[in-house]
Amino acid sequence: MNEKTKVVFAGLGIMGFPIAKRIHEAGFDLTGVDNSEAVRAKAHSAGIRMTESLIEAVADADMVLMMLPTVEISRLVFDEVLAHAPAASKLVQLGTIGYAEAVREAEAARTKGVTYLDAPVIGGGAPAAEAGNLKILAGSDGPIPAGTEQLFRCFSAHTFHLGIPGAGQMTKLVHNTLLASIATSTAEAFAVARGFGIDPDVAWDVFRSSSTNSFALEWLFAPALKDDYSGGAKVDILLKDLRLFMDALEVRDPGDVVKHGRGALELYEDCHRLGHGQDDIAVVFKVLGERATAGDGLGA
Repeated sequence: MNEKTKVVFAGLGIMGFPIAKRIHEAGFDLTGVDNSEAVRAKAHSAGIRMTESLIEAVADADMVLMMLPTVEISRLVFDEVLAHAPAASKLVQLGTIGYAEAVREAEAARTKGVTYLDAPVIGGGAPAAEAGNLKILAGSDGPIPAGTEQLFRCFSAHTFHLGIPGAGQMTKLVHNTLLASIATSTAEAFAVARGFGIDPDVAWDVFRSSSTNSFALEWLFAPALKDDYSGGAKVDILLKDLRLFMDALEVRDPGDVVKHGRGALELYEDCHRLGHGQDDIAVVFKVLGERATAGDGLGA
């Protein structure tokens, strides 16, 4: 059945490539679209059919999946896809574009009668995509369309249906803001402990063995204590999501309750300004440590 499903994948970057590769290996009739010659060459070496022409690719597509690096590029690609894809096609937004943009895309799709899914992913970045263990946060008008789950199972372990379009985006933004808050609070705990002469490795053992243990602690801070910030989620990617989270509050402000999220945003803005945009998000531990040393205290 999947051999007859024509799938177009726009944007084969860090996350898009492993997802597209798994779809291709599952036997779907896949065409990839990317304007980078290097990306096209990499995809071609993996056996993925590639093209530079988005218009030609989507003209007879059954499904179009999009995962672009910025909101601006995503908007341009979505509008072009919607203008040229068949009315019977399904458009799946895998990228993180924010609440308002997902609502805009969904309304545009409704106007044309095209099925639209707001479906960003979480669950461990590129390694999880390579292993097919991502989790999809889906927002759609009505149930997730029949046949979509078969495609999703190529690269995801679970699909959460969260409500109408916009709900998927907002859940991811809340999720990543929570992750940022956990990471910055954990880094703060390590920095304070070290300031009182406590060995960070011993503190890590304590945190890990008690109610303070978390996925973030084990995933991010074990390498961070060895001054290794090469893995994990990148600061600039998380910073994009934190900014989109704050933008969403302008649409539906919950009141004066978002304190930890704002604090995390400020700290990651500092990380970016200090040149750590491509380090993983545990680098906030290093930044706080340097701040404490320079100011002879965290509060200086």
